[in-house]
Amino acid sequence: MLHSAVLLAGGKSSRMGRDKAALLVEGEPLWQRQLNILRETRPRELFISGPFNGPYAHSGFKVIPDRESDQGPLGGIAASLEACQSEWLLVVAVDLPKIPLRFLERMLGEVVGSGVGIVPSIEGRHLEPLVAVYPKKALALAEALRTAGKLKLGHFVSELKREGWVRELAVSAAERDIFTNWNAPEDLLG
Repeated sequence: MLHSAVLLAGGKSSRMGRDKAALLVEGEPLWQRQLNILRETRPRELFISGPFNGPYAHSGFKVIPDRESDQGPLGGIAASLEACQSEWLLVVAVDLPKIPLRFLERMLGEVVGSGVGIVPSIEGRHLEPLVAVYPKKALALAEALRTAGKLKLGHFVSELKREGWVRELAVSAAERDIFTNWNAPEDLLG
């Protein structure tokens, strides 16, 4: 499947107190670890959504900044959908260090089988829109919501589901751990 992939690394990391992308995992910066996993999905193109001056600034990867600041993840997704040259965009947030390649491959396989984007849903109650596959055609909706100030990803996903452009992928309670995110220093201890 031809897809593009983006690492969302544009957050302010205010609760962490330092840039999460630069955190070390087994001696490797988190941004590099996440990009290596995304690279293994064999995307047509791979880029980073975040500020030009992030810890990945000299990595050689294309950096896509948000059009406007303080737009949250929807701003990064909108900018990435605009930049991508593929029909599908695989999105992974930098602060989800336990996402395995096999899960990303599973999502991409589901897209191939159904022709519809994928947003994981833990036990049918909790959506994980920062590890998802969005269709390129979602750009207009993302831009409309962004410019209207409707920045919650839940609203974006609800609209995409209503249009039939994405569907939920059931994730069992046993898989919940792969969505552990690092938001604050105490999260690094678990």
